[in-house]
Amino acid sequence: KHIIKYAINKVNSNSTGVNFNYEFEEYDGSSLFEVVNASCNLLTKDVVVVISPDISNNIATQADVFNSVKMPLIASAATDSYLQTAGRNQLYVMAPSDLTQAQVLVDLLTKFGWTKLSLISSDSNY
Repeated sequence: KHIIKYAINKVNSNSTGVNFNYEFEEYDGSSLFEVVNASCNLLTKDVVVVISPDISNNIATQADVFNSVKMPLIASAATDSYLQTAGRNQLYVMAPSDLTQAQVLVDLLTKFGWTKLSLISSDSNY
């Protein structure tokens, strides 16, 4: 949040004629209700695009809310390929899909001849 504020203020302080306004809507993402509520709260503000660093499941919900009013959603971290289904034409995913990331890992293992590896994981959808 602080980095985004800093970047926007930096752009706004330059004399380029571009001036961005922003709204933050925070939630802990632990329930679908919170995701929908935060998304709907943004719809009541003077917002024309939403940028969300959320996980794929929450992005799917946000995309459905924002797509219904033709508001673009930029997903900076979601990776699940199911997000790119028909009807979500206002969703822009920046991160490579899970399948692409997996293929890159296999390519790296093959390229460097690595035959033994370890995985560190977390208890999350990602």
